[in-house]
Amino acid sequence: MHEKEFDVIVVGAGPSGSSTAFFCAREGLNVLLLDKEFFPRDKTCGDGISGKSIKLLNELGINPKTVSGLEFSFIKSTTLISPKGDEVKIGFNKPEGEFAGITCPRKQFDSLVFNNAKKEESVTVIEGFNVTDVLMNKNQVIGVKGLVNGIEKEFKAKIVVAADGAYSIIRRKLNLFDSDSDNWIVAVRTYYDNVIIPDKESIELHFIDSILPGYFWIFPISETKANVGLGIVQSFVPKKKLNLVNELNKIIKEHPVLSKRFKDSIKLNEVKAWNLPIGSKHRKNYANGVLFVGDAAGLIDPFTGEGIGNALFSGKIASIAVKNAFALNDFSEATLKEFDELLWNELSEELSKSTKLMHLAKHRFLLNWALGKAARNPEIRGYLTQTISDSSAKKVGSMQFLLKVLLG
Repeated sequence: MHEKEFDVIVVGAGPSGSSTAFFCAREGLNVLLLDKEFFPRDKTCGDGISGKSIKLLNELGINPKTVSGLEFSFIKSTTLISPKGDEVKIGFNKPEGEFAGITCPRKQFDSLVFNNAKKEESVTVIEGFNVTDVLMNKNQVIGVKGLVNGIEKEFKAKIVVAADGAYSIIRRKLNLFDSDSDNWIVAVRTYYDNVIIPDKESIELHFIDSILPGYFWIFPISETKANVGLGIVQSFVPKKKLNLVNELNKIIKEHPVLSKRFKDSIKLNEVKAWNLPIGSKHRKNYANGVLFVGDAAGLIDPFTGEGIGNALFSGKIASIAVKNAFALNDFSEATLKEFDELLWNELSEELSKSTKLMHLAKHRFLLNWALGKAARNPEIRGYLTQTISDSSAKKVGSMQFLLKVLLG
């Protein structure tokens, strides 16, 4: 059954899709926002929301401080702990009263961003819509079809924006999906209460021998509640013969330092696992009539694993490319390539530096050495601050600078 046509169809109403819908609506475009789930819905994640995210939330007109019932912690620093136990706390030098980011359960955060987009008059929302295929006119995508309440429906638009996650149905239908395990991460997480949290305004990344080049994390949600998990580059799982759920439980119960903090803790949920494409690889994120944003574009930070900031940002950039395509009345791949250029012009240096830090974490000796030096050297801490905080990484020195300081 063919339905009303729209200017833009956005498939997926997570942060990247809702951001795209909001910014496109503000450009005067009629948007159809589809999601296979019903909100509020959970999303397996570490729940870390970066400074870049906070900037974009401001552009979306969202201030977490003013949202009643939102469960979150202000984050002002990141604490890195080396395999041998050196601790480096990286503060983000924010003015008094400001914060570098937040931690917030995705069930709440995603609903916040989704409902914000839903309020726009030119955004039509359908929840429970499972996209099954793309509509084509020769080699041009012109819409989608799928099932809602068991009924098949079709919608057409000039541009489809795929915000449908790591296993994007639209990528797969267009034969653009890759499963390169060197450029994907696998992670597990759950929630614990009654955890000893020394600093509820700092997220913790523990580099532990058994899971290098990954890390174990503790992201505080409140004074005693935390998102707890671990992640690693996917290709290392079979190499190290890892069972991530077992590793998570082993660290919590047996690690000489961390186990003491979990001694009286209460596990609140079953452990959940997920896979994500990371930004250590530049994937094609446009085609005739299509743009890919968020996890569907593979924009996860390779070192920290944070993806919400780049997801929100990709939605904003998509709206610029979409607006320009409508001005030209040209929705071809050649025109939509502008999206890729704008996006990677902003993110490439940041993701490149983060990829190099990820590779550093493969080597226990180098990681111990680097974090040991950083614990004593404010210049190195400054480099790490700029590299892992947000897009200001473009403004700091090269990796050669870091090596020079380390060797000095």
